[in-house]
Amino acid sequence: MSDTPRTLRMTAVRLPVRVIKEIDGLVGKGNRSKFIAGAIEKELRRQKRLAYLRSNQGLVSDEEIPDAVDFVNRLRGED
Repeated sequence: MSDTPRTLRMTAVRLPVRVIKEIDGLVGKGNRSKFIAGAIEKELRRQKRLAYLRSNQGLVSDEEIPDAVDFVNRLRGED
């Protein structure tokens, strides 16, 4: 889903200068907003997954997922 001018809002966010320079070095000044929005959306998805896992403790047994580290790494790879 692509955002349109009607679905976008400008907001002021204070970031450390070093972070801004790092972002601009990676993606260029013209792509700063797109990069920041993508990073925030990714973190929002992560936070929602964590909240879901916390609210559903015991949903999956150890027998179903014997190697939790491998399982989590595979989930991270899919993101």
